Amino acid sequence: MSIRAGLLVFVVWMAGILSAVAAPVESFTISAANKNILRTVEGPILSLNELFWPKARSPLGDLEGQRVQFDQSKFSSPELNSNRYGDLRGQLSLRGKGWLQRYWIKQGAALWLGVGPYPTDLRQELLKAEESARRNKKGIWRRQRVLDAEDLKVLSNQKGFQIVSGRIQSVRRVRGDTYLNFGEDWRRDFTAVISSKYKSKFKGSDWKPETLENKVVRVRGRLRSYNGPYMELYFPEQVEFLNPKAH
Repeated sequence: MSIRAGLLVFVVWMAGILSAVAAPVESFTISAANKNILRTVEGPILSLNELFWPKARSPLGDLEGQRVQFDQSKFSSPELNSNRYGDLRGQLSLRGKGWLQRYWIKQGAALWLGVGPYPTDLRQELLKAEESARRNKKGIWRRQRVLDAEDLKVLSNQKGFQIVSGRIQSVRRVRGDTYLNFGEDWRRDFTAVISSKYKSKFKGSDWKPETLENKVVRVRGRLRSYNGPYMELYFPEQVEFLNPKAH
């Protein structure tokens, strides 16, 4: 084989690899839906673990038998393209509704859960969709609201997945854990914590926990009681900055 022919073979081979890595849009027929998992007739399992469904019934069941488009072009890196079980992550689209994750959030059927890592530009679009649903009182936003970090009476009576807004008064490190204190008394005020075992997930973000003092944020996650209302943060995507010069 000549050098020229060999080079041509190499170029074609590389093009095939890059095409596979690019993960073009694929079509799948949904065979079953279980929580945030979609099974397909073709075999791949699709994950929607970035969404939280406040109601007992989600619209996922309505997709059974439907032909959908699945785009992984922005989820091409190994840490983005699948969850820990190997289920594929990407943008799910349906004719007439477009990008379904955004559609469901904008309709107030779902909330952004904060699971990461997640492409920054897509996360911002989902947060904008959530803001639109909240402003227009769509779906669950007719009764749900963002909780105030200073309203301890309300916070103390809420459990499960919640969104809490407030100013971080102080940041403290205790035995490797980082505590974001939203009040002066950590024994009773609302606190969000980044455990030492999860801090590596925050290293790739464009902000550092120690710089969050006096920042106004929304945090989302499971609210429980531990020296006052308490929320653990596993991903930087759980933090949304509200002031213009946030970080």
